[in-house]
Amino acid sequence: MVGEVVPTGTSGRNLGAVAAGSSAAVLLPLLALSPGTHRISGVRVVDIDSRQGYAAEAPEIVAL
Repeated sequence: MVGEVVPTGTSGRNLGAVAAGSSAAVLLPLLALSPGTHRISGVRVVDIDSRQGYAAEAPEIVAL
């Protein structure tokens, strides 16, 4: 994570089987330490069978 946004709760989560070409929705609880627009980075998805990691797209967020 970059900036003044920190994750809260569990840092790892098993998504179960996700078929090729499909997607899975995941809630990522965050706490903004200051108001404004923040860019989120460092979110990764790891295939537990191959141990290969993939960067996940993460949007900018606006904290009021």
